[in-house]
Parts: sequence; C-alpha cells; structure tokens
Amino acid sequence: MTEANNATVLQQYLAALQARDAVLERIDKLGSDEQPVLRIAGLGYLLVMVTADLPGLWSVDQALVTAVQQQASNEGVSSWFALLITRRDGRGANGYILSDFSSSPIKRDVEHEGDRLVIREKRHLDSLRLILSTDKQADLLLRQRT
Repeated sequence: MTEANNATVLQQYLAALQARDAVLERIDKLGSDEQPVLRIAGLGYLLVMVTADLPGLWSVDQALVTAVQQQASNEGVSSWFALLITRRDGRGANGYILSDFSSSPIKRDVEHEGDRLVIREKRHLDSLRLILSTDKQADLLLRQRT
C-alpha cells in the first residue's frame, strides 16, 4: 500500500465522521498531513494515524501525543487517538480507538524508540477490540460526544 492509499483511507474516515454530523476543525499547528489532529465539537481532540502494515504498526512522536493531550486538558475536553489499518479490499479501514496509551484496548505498555511511541498491534493491542469498519469506528467514537 502507498501513502496515497493511506490518504484515501484518511479521507474516507473523515467523511464517515462528517456524515454523522461531526463538526471537524483541523488543527494545523499540531499534527501533519499523515497524522492530522482534529477538534470535533462536543467530543474533543482526535489524532488520526493510518497504516497499511499488517499486522498494524504505528509510530507517533511522543511530543505530538503530549501536545494533543495538553490542549484537550487545557480546554476541559477529551483526547482521542484513532489507529486505522487500511483494508486490503480498499474499502475503508479496520482499527482501534484509544483514549490514552495505557488503558483498553492497550494490553501491554507501548514501546518508546527515542522520542517516538511505537504501537504494534499483536504485541500492544487487544485484538478482540478491533473495530471492523470505518463507519463502525465513526459511530463508536461519536457516541462519546457530550
């Protein structure tokens, strides 16, 4: 899979959120094109990470995670982290939704490689918590809105 496929999955995920009336604001000072940070009205901050690696493998700058969590805390809202795995059939993504990097679906401490957090699906995540479609992920995340 290519970066373009990851970008397509990201667009499908954002479209699924918007189709459920999520009001998205991209926070350009945090995140990047590959790992965008969004402010979702009534929900909080969302960092989205996409991989085409099977099993899932994500790497994120610890400073970015901390910045997202700090910004959310400053505003009294939640921070969320979407780990998406591009589906081989090209139809969206499977994945996980985290509220932090130490509670379910995390089952084992994530790795630190220098200033990056590395999340390996088989080692760090509870496979029973895998969400099997982009639409289902959007539904579950947006249920957390206040």
